[in-house]
Amino acid sequence: MIKIEEAFKNKKAFIPFVLAGYPNLETTEKFILKMAEAGADLIEIGIPFSDPVAEGTVIQAASKVALSGNMTTNDIFDMAEKLKGKVNIPLVFMTYINPIFVYGKDKFFARCKQCNISGVIVADLPFEEKDEILAQANENDVEVISLIAPTSENRIGMIANEAQGFIYGVSSLGVTGVRKEIKTDIQSIVDTVRKYTDKPVAVGFGISTPQQAYDMAKITQYALKNKKFVEVFDRYQYTSSDGQHQWVKKVIYKSKRDHIDTSMIEGCKSGYTSKAQSTLSSLLNINDHHYVCVVGFSKNSDGYNHCTVNDTLALGNYVKDHYSVANIIKKDTKMNSVKIKNGQTNKVDVITEKDIEAVLPNNYNPSDIKYKYHLKDLTAPVKKDQKAGTMDVYYRDTKLETISLNTTQAVDESGSVVFMRKMKNVVLPCVMAVVIILVVLLLVRKIMIKQRRKKRRQQRNRKK
Repeated sequence: MIKIEEAFKNKKAFIPFVLAGYPNLETTEKFILKMAEAGADLIEIGIPFSDPVAEGTVIQAASKVALSGNMTTNDIFDMAEKLKGKVNIPLVFMTYINPIFVYGKDKFFARCKQCNISGVIVADLPFEEKDEILAQANENDVEVISLIAPTSENRIGMIANEAQGFIYGVSSLGVTGVRKEIKTDIQSIVDTVRKYTDKPVAVGFGISTPQQAYDMAKITQYALKNKKFVEVFDRYQYTSSDGQHQWVKKVIYKSKRDHIDTSMIEGCKSGYTSKAQSTLSSLLNINDHHYVCVVGFSKNSDGYNHCTVNDTLALGNYVKDHYSVANIIKKDTKMNSVKIKNGQTNKVDVITEKDIEAVLPNNYNPSDIKYKYHLKDLTAPVKKDQKAGTMDVYYRDTKLETISLNTTQAVDESGSVVFMRKMKNVVLPCVMAVVIILVVLLLVRKIMIKQRRKKRRQQRNRKK
């Protein structure tokens, strides 16, 4: 069985979710295989339930479709068993406690082991009652994933200390009154958990605050490094190898059909949550520079939601009209100097390692660009282009980048230092040799004196 820790070996993990049986089990199996192929690190498989109290309308509707097709837990296990040997990443069940009890705890986790299910997330199982299934799960090498909502710090510590696999950080997404009280600051969730454990933290979230929009933009930026993600992201329609069609740009597709100029948008992914409503994450090309744009809270005007597109284009055009990419500093620009110890000169200039560009308001004031240096004294000999420290570049109070500062020239050791080294390497051995000789001579003299005295004593004794 693949351990959950394998999913987090690169510190970051992409964890998609699929509901088993929607629209049918055969398609679910294909989805899982394609997710693994596309670079998923761990996959959550939802077990449909008649009363999914923690789910929103989308998953509720999907569960209804699956159950209407007479989907059973046994069917899901049979599907999972077919994936053995085909999927080499951890699989985790997302479920509720009732399906486990109805199936039978011992039987449920025994089949999990048989089907290479590495863990379970039980949405309605309080931490205090985890012992209801913990023993049966662990006996079958299945880890019970703990859920954390940062509403009580003392309780977070208790949960985190005993967590298995990874910690599921619950966000603001949800439909109940309790879920509305949960903090949505992702960094806050992680920081609080980090006080108690170094277990990986996975967080599900919607775009409901400026910070979350920023986080989503960073996630999109990171995802764009994945070739498979880019391949799907920048197409109106993606056709998988098995002939299944995945519509990834319905919003843009509809907009183009209605003659809305979306040429600025090179790729996008739409979404919807009950709190953030219609959302759109896009890659924009503005004056041959790329920007990640995330919008939320757009009103759904029709099935394809033109509003998210219009908001994205409005933001893009605003950037186009009011901002530009400024070359703040060119490569090899002299910025400061550093002290040189034991060198032929006592200081040397340092220059920038590369160009620094940033998106700034048109006609920005250069005096708003600030620098913070992190330099260290160097000891000769110093090479040309040797790193002497770093420099933080700020626009007002916003940090833009950190770059290296390198030396402009080589600096040899000073003559006095070279002389002292030669003295150390030549004179010192000579002095040591003289000392050794003197010691030997003293020992010899001492021995000779001792022998003469002995001889005199012997002569006096013979005369007597």
